[in-house]
Parts: sequence; structure tokens; C-alpha cells
Amino acid sequence: MFETIDAAEMNMPVGLLGEGQRMWEFVNYRLHMHWFYMLYHTEFDEDSESSDFALFTNEEQIAKMASFSHVKIIDLYIVSPGYLNGSDRWKMEKIKEIWTSKNKNHESSLEGKIYVLQDNSEYKHPVYTSENEDLIKDKIFVKL
Repeated sequence: MFETIDAAEMNMPVGLLGEGQRMWEFVNYRLHMHWFYMLYHTEFDEDSESSDFALFTNEEQIAKMASFSHVKIIDLYIVSPGYLNGSDRWKMEKIKEIWTSKNKNHESSLEGKIYVLQDNSEYKHPVYTSENEDLIKDKIFVKL
């Protein structure tokens, strides 16, 4: 969940933004959890198209964007804290697939997501349990 504050709102000239739209110089993200950065192309008709960036906090939002026939995802990045990416810092890395996961031993109901990066390395979420080693790919959720 991204947070906005009044002090960051930009005053834009009338007519530059659509109805109900507002612009912000920055947003806050107080959670120490991964999020996603997406570049996408939208084509409404032959004469109306645009490329935009969007920030998402969950995979369902990405799957919804991918389901629209007029939207093409160009690039998708995961922005992850060190506990997820195995380092001591945040990283932004390109994703090529997101999978739902299940426990390979079927002894646990632990489910999560597996993020396959461009270099074929994987991040498994959740990571807060030793059972995450038992998470295996179940179903493709998003493929770029």
C-alpha cells in the first residue's frame, strides 16, 4: 500500500489531467515487503496509445493488467528487501514469471509465490519459515 500526503501533491494546469486524476511528487511505502514496478503499453485504437509506468503491491493487480486485451506489459520488476533477495539491501530486478506455489511434501498448507527473474534465479515468498525450501511451482500466474 502506497501512501500519499497532501504536501506531495502537485498543482497541475487545468486540462492536463483527466477527471478524478491527481499527481504526486512522491509516495511513501512503509511496509518492508516487496512491490512491483511495471512498464506497460496501452492501445485503445489506431490513433490512441500510450506507455506508462505503474506501481503495484500485489500479484493479483499484475494479473488483472495482463488480462486486458488493450494492455501489453513491456517490463515487470520486483523491488525486494534483503530478506527476500538474500542480500543486505533492496534490489530492483526484472521478472519473467510469477508462479503460485505449493508444498512438495503436501504435509503443509503453506502456499505462496515463486518469482522467476530474468536470469532464471528464483525468490520464494513467504520466506519467514524454514518450510519455504519445500515450496515448488504449482501454476503459472503471470508470464512475460
